[in-house]
Amino acid sequence: MTADRSRSRDDRSKTPAAAVAKGSSDDVSSDDASGEEVIVTLPADVKCLGTVRRVVEAAAQSAGLPADHVYEVVLAVHEACANVIQHAYAGRPGGTFTVACHRQPGGLEVRVRDQGKPFDIQAAAELPPDELREGGRGVFLIRRLMDEVDSRRGADGANELRLFRRTHSK
Repeated sequence: MTADRSRSRDDRSKTPAAAVAKGSSDDVSSDDASGEEVIVTLPADVKCLGTVRRVVEAAAQSAGLPADHVYEVVLAVHEACANVIQHAYAGRPGGTFTVACHRQPGGLEVRVRDQGKPFDIQAAAELPPDELREGGRGVFLIRRLMDEVDSRRGADGANELRLFRRTHSK
């Protein structure tokens, strides 16, 4: 997935999802004016999670997801990004992550990429959601809220989590 990074910031801010992030220091781009693919690269900092939520919400609405599905996709992506910040980088400064939202026939694909500690969501334990503990529910929520979830470690050393939600599901 690549995006046209040759456009100026002013041109990019005209896309629907990019408009919600305007004014921040985020690197936002879109494939075209229809907003079919929106990519945002952010510092690995919890302060950036609000931007993630706004961008994903706009992309999910643009993809035609019903309101309850929009909320669920936003929550799943928020959890994925929070896990990147907390676990992949574990407080190390200078890390970034990228969220790419791509409208596809029948739904929305979201990819979260980082250069942090390797993580394979397929190998993560299925922890009981009602067990009393602090944290540990992010992977459970991601798996329950999305129709497809998979991860891989790329040749470039990046973790990539792929999430897909159908327009009409569950």
